[in-house]
Amino acid sequence: MGEDALVVSPAVDGGEERLMVELLAVVDAREWVRLAGLVAPDVVYHRPGLAPIEGVEAFVGFYRRRCIVSAGRHQVDRCVSVGGQGFCWGRFGGVSHAGVPLNEIFADWFEFRDGLVVRRRTFFYRPAI
Repeated sequence: MGEDALVVSPAVDGGEERLMVELLAVVDAREWVRLAGLVAPDVVYHRPGLAPIEGVEAFVGFYRRRCIVSAGRHQVDRCVSVGGQGFCWGRFGGVSHAGVPLNEIFADWFEFRDGLVVRRRTFFYRPAI
């Protein structure tokens, strides 16, 4: 079975799955105020190659000032959640601030509390964006 056989339409069944997809869409739309409202004040984001990003201000600040992505879109292939945790995967396509095309497969693990993201960990298949 080839890799294409794994690609499915975004399956979004529950509130936590919708929250994962919404967070990624809000990042893509660069809606920073809205992004701050999707995460807990004590959110922690683990990203390859970086120290943990702790707190809502640092989380939003990462996207506003440190992230290499200038524009792009997450295509979520699938989401699953159970017991206050969720996982989604797909592909990101975009462009860096330097004009370099970006095309990466990603996976994200989330932890939720009170309808907000409290922890996120991003995985790439190689050192990437």
